[in-house]
Amino acid sequence: MTIGRSVYNGSSVMTRRSAIAVCLSAAAGCGRRAASGFDGHAFVANEGSRAVAVVDLSSFTLVRHIPFAAPPTALIPYPKTRTV
Repeated sequence: MTIGRSVYNGSSVMTRRSAIAVCLSAAAGCGRRAASGFDGHAFVANEGSRAVAVVDLSSFTLVRHIPFAAPPTALIPYPKTRTV
């Protein structure tokens, strides 16, 4: 029920401004959370540009772009020697 510029809500009277503020604050809580990164790097083979991209997973940024003469089709990690 609306009374003048107020909305009657059961036992309390709420103005339109406060009703809008409550709705906006509830909607703001449903937003996306910021992504958190991971330790380490990802190596991405890109056949189209004939290169391997090195991506820092803690900031999701490109660290290095390594070009090749032929398109890379796969990367083989060697964990014992920490090489790719």
